[in-house]
Amino acid sequence: MRFDSNANLPEREGGRYGILLAALLVHLAVLPFLPGDAAGGILLRLGLAVVILAGMLIASRSSKALWIALVLAIPVLALNWTAGQYHIPAARLAAPLSSALFLTFTLGVVVKAIFLERRVTLDEILGGVIVYLLIGIVFSQLHYAMELAHPGAYLLGDVALSSTSSGSDWHLLLSFRYYSFTTLTTLGYGDIRPVLHAARMLSTGEALMGQLYLAIFVARLVGAHISQRGDS
Repeated sequence: MRFDSNANLPEREGGRYGILLAALLVHLAVLPFLPGDAAGGILLRLGLAVVILAGMLIASRSSKALWIALVLAIPVLALNWTAGQYHIPAARLAAPLSSALFLTFTLGVVVKAIFLERRVTLDEILGGVIVYLLIGIVFSQLHYAMELAHPGAYLLGDVALSSTSSGSDWHLLLSFRYYSFTTLTTLGYGDIRPVLHAARMLSTGEALMGQLYLAIFVARLVGAHISQRGDS
């Protein structure tokens, strides 16, 4: 147990980020097995809504952050529903961008909380995992938007990735989720490759961020742990 100064109530370790981490893991684990039809699209949007609500719960520790999260969350939910139900081109492009913006804000809230803590607890470890997952998801949305704006920016073999998704936004998003995490971890199988200059720069930036984040976060944990041992 530890004391939460914002709520003036004791908080169990792991409780701060547990809901968001569970929502992200379910979202990532279930996504590949959803049917690529209308029902699957509805389930996908519901899963995203749960992630957004969990992100707002973390932001609720600060009234200012909560209001910002609310302002960012409303267009995400509206645009994703509109794009999924009515297939409006502008909404298709705006939906992943608005999702990336909200998730980036949530990522920033978690990073700030982690670096303000002086002690390494389960909360900080779970928060670090969440940030890493959010980086991969945010970049998958950005890659997805890049392909929608510039069809052929990414190739699968010698064919534009968007043309291999059978017209399904769900399949295209799933492909970019896979591409994003293989890029973030620098695994890079090479089956999907960026050919547009902006797409290449986005991919390079993601790979660099993945490596820098691991180095900085591990250094933060080690430094805080050494400080804890010195204080004990």
